[in-house]
Amino acid sequence: MWPLVLSTVLGYLASLAISYYLNYRLTFQSKEAVIISGAKYFITTLIGLAWNVSLMTVLVNIYDVHYLIAFLLMSLVVMVNNYLLSKYWVF
Repeated sequence: MWPLVLSTVLGYLASLAISYYLNYRLTFQSKEAVIISGAKYFITTLIGLAWNVSLMTVLVNIYDVHYLIAFLLMSLVVMVNNYLLSKYWVF
């Protein structure tokens, strides 16, 4: 069980680092200090996680939306949220 959890966490952290780097260099071509934009990016990912958990919980458990439809709606909200925060605040 623990190797699976550890590998999942490490994979997630690696994807965050790669995503940050690519967004910093290619997508937004940021001039912001790495430490500042890195901290903002981390906060943005936490906000995205909060949206993810909140929307899935509310849609599936309260409104009885099928989990796949809830996942699609949640993914759209999180994707737009992360992009807008990244564009106008992080980078």
